[in-house]
Amino acid sequence: MTVPSTELAMPSSTDQSSDATNADRPRLTPLLNWLFAFAACVMVTNGNWHQAILNQMATWFGVAESDIALIGTMNTVGYALGLLFITPLGDMYSPKRLILILCVIVTILSITLCFIPWLPVFITVEFFIGMAAVVPQIMVPVVADLAPPERRGKAVGLIVSSIMLGVLVSRVLSGLVAEYTEWRVIYYIGCALNFVATITLWFLLPDIPVQNEITYLELMKSLWKLLISEVVLQQVAVIGAFGFAGFTLFWTDLTFHLGAAPFEYNSFIIGLFGIIGIAGISSSPIGGHIGDVYGPYVVVILGYVLYAISFIILMIWSTKLAAIIVGAFLLDFAMQIAQVANGLRIFALLPTARSRGQAIQMVVFFLAGSVGTQAGAVVYQYNGWVTACGMGLGFILAALAIHLARTPLQKGFVPGWLRGGKWWVGVDVSEADFTGGVGKKEKVEMEKMRVDIETGAGKERADGSESSEGTLVVEAAIAERR
Repeated sequence: MTVPSTELAMPSSTDQSSDATNADRPRLTPLLNWLFAFAACVMVTNGNWHQAILNQMATWFGVAESDIALIGTMNTVGYALGLLFITPLGDMYSPKRLILILCVIVTILSITLCFIPWLPVFITVEFFIGMAAVVPQIMVPVVADLAPPERRGKAVGLIVSSIMLGVLVSRVLSGLVAEYTEWRVIYYIGCALNFVATITLWFLLPDIPVQNEITYLELMKSLWKLLISEVVLQQVAVIGAFGFAGFTLFWTDLTFHLGAAPFEYNSFIIGLFGIIGIAGISSSPIGGHIGDVYGPYVVVILGYVLYAISFIILMIWSTKLAAIIVGAFLLDFAMQIAQVANGLRIFALLPTARSRGQAIQMVVFFLAGSVGTQAGAVVYQYNGWVTACGMGLGFILAALAIHLARTPLQKGFVPGWLRGGKWWVGVDVSEADFTGGVGKKEKVEMEKMRVDIETGAGKERADGSESSEGTLVVEAAIAERR
């Protein structure tokens, strides 16, 4: 029997033991899962209401497009700082208290946007809203922590899809509202949504015990230590960066492509393409469910293969509207299931540092998204749509190559088959990985192996005729790690 990977199948015993020792923690019910999803969707809209109404805002404030664009820039800078300095607090403070404090701050600040007449003050408020609106990134590891192992992928997938849903819905809704009313009306709507989300969380969000006793300075130092010491985190960050760069490249250049011949659509029609993205993103819990069954490592492969296919479709049939619709749907779906699966790999690796792992991952994604946006715009300007999609395809193929370069049980980036082993067997396994299996029978066998090794029986069998391939691999891994 070979050793199944925790990344290929079920969550590791690190998570299971953590769940067992935290039996007093609240259970993630479907209602609570949907509450998190609703609140995450609402909070993320605060950084995106302005996207589709910048022209109207520039006219009202009497400034140039480059000046009004500072709203998005400063909101983005604030969000990046919030990811780095606020999101890790989820490992230090009560998640309920932290989430509610940030929601109250966002709600109060969003009220001021309804009447501020000065652009510099408006931009400053957007900066602080960006910092506080990282609530969804705090919720993701909390949901992973509360969800039972067999439902973790599906639960996390719902939250991740709600985050992207909020991004796309806010753009479509703000454009629609501004088309028929004054642009500030969308901020009135945003205030109401923030208030409802905050009050709902206040009454329904249960108290969640703090997992770590750590100072803020130690917390921030540990971010760097995690990044340089955890190979899986490095791999997830790099491949996720390539993937998100391709995603932002596509949605940036799609606006230019649809506004040019042969389409020549106006901004309102282009904004409606966000509905296609909503459909693709709403399907991401399916990817989470697949991850629960087959493991996140396999789901990432599936996601990036579909990702590559979507760019190929967009390149070959660049002037066909149906092909663009199919490609956009497939691209969003692929990006979402890959992102959910990568998150599950981090959460399994860092059961007591999930917020920090999420912070590192999202900061890298964020920076890569900025690069993808700028690179895509430049390439499109000089070489057109097909070349830009070719760059996106290159990003995805690079991500897939890096993902395949290190299989789940390996210590480094040398494929197991190059060592003479099977592709899923490597040497990067810990004693916490023993109960990861693909089914109940395998889990029972793995638990028996774990007990044997810890008591010395596994060592005796390794010297005798009853040795199994899985036992030998795990024992060799333990010896190497020690």
